[in-house]
Amino acid sequence: MGDLLDTAFQVDASWPWLLLLPPVVWCCHFAYHHTRPPVAARRVSLLWLLRGTSFCVLIMLLAEPVLSYLARHALRPVTVTLIDSSPSMEVERRGYTRLDRVRQAMNDGLGTLLDGPFRTFSSSAYDVDPDTLDRLQISGQATDLAEALRSAVRAVPDRRLLAGIVLLSDGRHNLGEDPVRTADEQGVPVYVLGLSSNRTPDDVQIVGVETEGPIFAGSSTRLQVRLRNWGFQDSSVVVRLDENDEALGQKDLRLGADGQLQLVELQAPPMSAGPHLLRVTVVPIDGELTPHNNQSLLSLRVQQKRLRVLLVADRPAPESAFVGRLLAADSTLRVERYVLRDGRGFYGTTPFPEDLGAFDALVLLEPSELTGILSPGRLRAYVAGGAGLLVQATGSGGTPAGLADLLPIMAGSAVAGLHDQEPLRLERRANHHPVGRGMVVADGAGDPWQRLPPLLARAPRGRLRHSGTALLAASTGDPVVATSTVGAGRIVHVVGSGFWRLNLFDRGSGDGRTTPTLWRDAVHWLAAAEPVGRVRASTEQPFYPSGAPVTVVVEVHDKLNAPLQRAQVELSLEPAGSRVLLEPQRPGHYRTTFSGLAADSYTFRVTARHGVAEIGQSVGTFVVEGHTVESGDLRADPEMLATIARASGGQYRDIEQWGELAHFLQPRPTIVHQQRRLGAEIRHVAWLVLLTGLLTSEWILRKRSGML
Repeated sequence: MGDLLDTAFQVDASWPWLLLLPPVVWCCHFAYHHTRPPVAARRVSLLWLLRGTSFCVLIMLLAEPVLSYLARHALRPVTVTLIDSSPSMEVERRGYTRLDRVRQAMNDGLGTLLDGPFRTFSSSAYDVDPDTLDRLQISGQATDLAEALRSAVRAVPDRRLLAGIVLLSDGRHNLGEDPVRTADEQGVPVYVLGLSSNRTPDDVQIVGVETEGPIFAGSSTRLQVRLRNWGFQDSSVVVRLDENDEALGQKDLRLGADGQLQLVELQAPPMSAGPHLLRVTVVPIDGELTPHNNQSLLSLRVQQKRLRVLLVADRPAPESAFVGRLLAADSTLRVERYVLRDGRGFYGTTPFPEDLGAFDALVLLEPSELTGILSPGRLRAYVAGGAGLLVQATGSGGTPAGLADLLPIMAGSAVAGLHDQEPLRLERRANHHPVGRGMVVADGAGDPWQRLPPLLARAPRGRLRHSGTALLAASTGDPVVATSTVGAGRIVHVVGSGFWRLNLFDRGSGDGRTTPTLWRDAVHWLAAAEPVGRVRASTEQPFYPSGAPVTVVVEVHDKLNAPLQRAQVELSLEPAGSRVLLEPQRPGHYRTTFSGLAADSYTFRVTARHGVAEIGQSVGTFVVEGHTVESGDLRADPEMLATIARASGGQYRDIEQWGELAHFLQPRPTIVHQQRRLGAEIRHVAWLVLLTGLLTSEWILRKRSGML
């Protein structure tokens, strides 16, 4: 910063009077040098000065001048220089690393143009002395361009002094927020000097590994591996699959053109039920940029068996056909369907199962005619034993009395369905229930049920029991879908029919997922072998590269599955030995982030308390891999740098072309403050006193000199 003071002298007066000053002073000088009798020269000079000053004061008194000056303050803006020191800056080209190219440009004259703060960055940014750039070392495990740009703005307390940001980087961004959006939001031009190259380094990279559908014990698993390469076209590589250093399979692959995405299918042998951690590896080739991106981990949970669901309908109908086809299309479910025929038996030749305990969930559609086969006592025992029951009935007349006492909605007495004039709506608690969460639109587009017409025929005047949780309701507030628990089991109660009509409309005008999501999630929740619990904790992903922040998200609910406020949530992490108390983000939702974790397998345990009572615990695991975020892709990204420059209003050049930006890197001073100040004002009384004093002094001196 330079505070430049520019002062302008200014006099406001009656200027014709001021023009008399020179001749008056000359006349006084002339008169006293020709006076008689002669006196000493020193006394003559003093006399003519007193006479001249008196006349000047008299003229000033007549001119009435005002003396003032104009003060202008100018600030010298600065630029903040950001130097990338992440691991990708160690990539060599012709024997020089990218960081060497930065040092060379600084020594060639770029450093003399940059007079503001210097910062170096990788996953975080910190100040650096420009005189020590020759000793600057590679650091960090990732690159966060967005945080670097924000730190540059923070480096200058007065935003008026920040003329721009000079960014020296290869453009590789792999951590944090979108740097383009950050550059646009900061409102400061970013002048980018890129460290790209005309040739992409030779490398083979695994982009991702995926599986198709659920995996069951005893069945082989097909994996799809996506990879790409640069510089190894037509070379052969080996793609290997293993678990705990045990080889499960491999396949030879001939690599395609540079940058081409290739798919490789691997077949994993049958695995036992439970969690499995598989590693896919491309055997490194000589000359690769890095071997760290040649492997990828895949976490699998192998299920013991498909969930068995028994579907029973009182008659053939579009609704039973719709629900049956929907559940049968779910590969995780094994559905057995029985439709009553004339009240005496079922369609088909398969006998009705005697043991309900063999099924994880039971779906009853309009059960009024099914009491002879499934008595209310039998159903109550089935649910209390830990199973799930879904009952769809349009009104109380369609539900046997013994079964109605078990259900969460007390329906009205009318059998005929009521057709509303307004669409259905999600209830507030649906956001926090496993069945309702799938129906909530994540992108903020609103309630999906509000986009569907009121085609449902429902039971009128329904009331929710105290133990129930309403998920879907009519515009009048009457519950349409509700859940409850009985013993160790769960119940979903639907008091309406016509979901097949809603699905037809949804498929024609939307994505067609609203109604299927309700039925699938309801059956899965009913058939879950283990209770979810009131404390749910998970990481955002199962694997993290070294250097990436690990985020744990926790939800705490009360007995009615509503968010529990003012809970004390503690998380312990092993083997790190860390314990942290989580702060609520919003009611019932907690979040914490760990940074700088070493490569290892970690287990976290979350304990929630309300007062002195423990609510519950949740345990989870995650893996921090040995390779870093940065090593996944070390290629330069000039397109990213150019986009940052455009979004901020700056310029982009390769670092060897830094001279083309020289006039941007030395901003001119800017006047930020201008003020006119009063220096002096001639006032009559003061100048009359001065005039009197001057004339008196002259008279006394003349008298003593014998001139009077």
